[in-house]
Amino acid sequence: MRRPIVWILGIAAGLAVLVVVGVAVFIATFDVNRLIGPAQARVKTITGRDLVIAGGASLQVSLRPKLVVSDVSLANAPWAGAAPLATAKRIAVQLELVPLLSGRYEVIHFELTEPVIALATDAQGRGNWEFGTAGSHTGAEPAVKTPAGALEALSIDALDVVKGAVSYRDGKSGKVTAIAIDALSLAMPDAKAPIHAEFHGKVDAIPIDLKGELGALETLAAQRWPYPVDVAGKIANRDTKLKTQLRVDGRTTVFDPLEVAVGGYVLKGHVAFTSGGARPRLVVDASTETLNVADLHAAGPAATKAAAPAANTSRFVFPETEIPLGALREADADIKLLIGRLALSERFVLQQVDAHFTIDNGRLEAPALKAKLFGGSLTAHLAIDASRAADPTIAVRANANDMDLAKLRALLDIKDDVPGSRVALSLDLKMHGSSLHGWASDASGSALMTVSRGMLVTGRFERGGVLDSLLSAINPFHHTDTSTELLCAVARLPLAHGVAHIDRSLAIETTKAGVSASGTIDFRNETLDLAYNPQLRQGISIDVAQVAQLVRLQGSFRDPKVHVDAMASAATAARIGAAIGTGGLSVLGKSLLQGGGQAGAGLCEVALGKAAPESHDAAKHAPASSTPSDSATKTLPRLFRH
Repeated sequence: MRRPIVWILGIAAGLAVLVVVGVAVFIATFDVNRLIGPAQARVKTITGRDLVIAGGASLQVSLRPKLVVSDVSLANAPWAGAAPLATAKRIAVQLELVPLLSGRYEVIHFELTEPVIALATDAQGRGNWEFGTAGSHTGAEPAVKTPAGALEALSIDALDVVKGAVSYRDGKSGKVTAIAIDALSLAMPDAKAPIHAEFHGKVDAIPIDLKGELGALETLAAQRWPYPVDVAGKIANRDTKLKTQLRVDGRTTVFDPLEVAVGGYVLKGHVAFTSGGARPRLVVDASTETLNVADLHAAGPAATKAAAPAANTSRFVFPETEIPLGALREADADIKLLIGRLALSERFVLQQVDAHFTIDNGRLEAPALKAKLFGGSLTAHLAIDASRAADPTIAVRANANDMDLAKLRALLDIKDDVPGSRVALSLDLKMHGSSLHGWASDASGSALMTVSRGMLVTGRFERGGVLDSLLSAINPFHHTDTSTELLCAVARLPLAHGVAHIDRSLAIETTKAGVSASGTIDFRNETLDLAYNPQLRQGISIDVAQVAQLVRLQGSFRDPKVHVDAMASAATAARIGAAIGTGGLSVLGKSLLQGGGQAGAGLCEVALGKAAPESHDAAKHAPASSTPSDSATKTLPRLFRH
């Protein structure tokens, strides 16, 4: 009985050896290039595109055979031009031999060398990666989708891309995003296991080194959402972490929840991006504890410093550099942001920022911007209409209350202090233009700033500077008192197409003196011409170093000059001398006393428009003779002492 069994086993073993030898001989003698034609025909049937394998194919025989094809290219969509959709210098696929006998493709290693993939959309948002059938001439037919069940017969243990390049061109805007791949590795033991991913390369010249885990290939192929992404590493040499759940619904890709950590910043929320249509659309609802605008440059702080614009050498303080408002026409958006601390610059910091704005066909609307600014509160409404490239319009309404004046003056690099004073600011402006200078040159509306009571610390300006010269001329106590009590200050600018015509709407009052100003501020050519009328308050001793009746500030914003009206000041000095000689104050006249408006009205009330200005001309107080008196001659030198 044993001998037949031995014979049967021997025959079976011999047949198996013959089969293996036969397969080996077949593989060794088979010309794999004979499969190129059928493969090209199959690709044409599935995609409607031509596949070219110019370098031929080769097969390395073993229990894990490797198929290698060279100089491969896949044709582009007809509307996308003659350049191929994808090329590769070399494609190598290594498989397990035995599973092939049962119809399974177990890919041990899939390697792409120097692939170049050029993705693009047309003006309607159709992608050149959307494949039609062989009969398609336009590529408009729905893409052929690979059924998830096909993965049951396919597994890939590892995929490597070496020295590749991927580009994406938006057909609507023409913008191109370039990805340079130094190395891309995906390791996936089976279709149901998480994918370990690693990427080293650049996106638009920004260096990126990330690695982490993605969801299973089977999950992605079956479109079972959400799809997890958890990677970390460096972007622009800054520590970066991205963790999210990905969902795709038609043309909309959603990241929810999303957590992005870059450097010391952590952004949490959700993001949705919709491609195609007239314009892509971005929806963001996110929050972060802190954000510094200087760090937002994608290439990092060093690149931000290197790319900083050259110093403004023009005569304009408000730069003429065009703001790219055209970007508002490229995409629509609905963005909500909560930021605990937003640093716009080293000195300009907003707290508790609550911003919501929308962009629709070039129109930006921010109906309710809220924040804490310089210790006070800020609310604003902003509208920008850039739908017409040649004539963008800006409208802004803003109110800021209870701001700390000391912090505001520090922003302007003013070193003196006003402890206790609070500032209120109100803006209601409409403008045309596409630069800060253009907006200022066309601004119409009103701007109002008021300052409350506080202690003014003086004498900290640079001697001989424009502010020191101005204060020396309008404030007789500027260099004699280290401090004085500020009662109020008002700056009200009625603007019409970039010009503010001021009639005593600039004013400041202290317990000892006051001053109001009239004249013109022209933002079109950035010049000003303001006449200041200083006044002493009643009951103040008159043995002061200087009182000028009329002081003018004229010239450009960048370099204004202070001028003292010698004749008016000489007349004032004469009256001061007479008053000193007689011990009386009444001879100084109204122009040197608190007033300038209705009976009992202060300069600030007049500046606010709450009281009508009193009609009088300071020049009428000057004597008939143009020759100054002896008293004036003695007093005049003190008018110009700083």
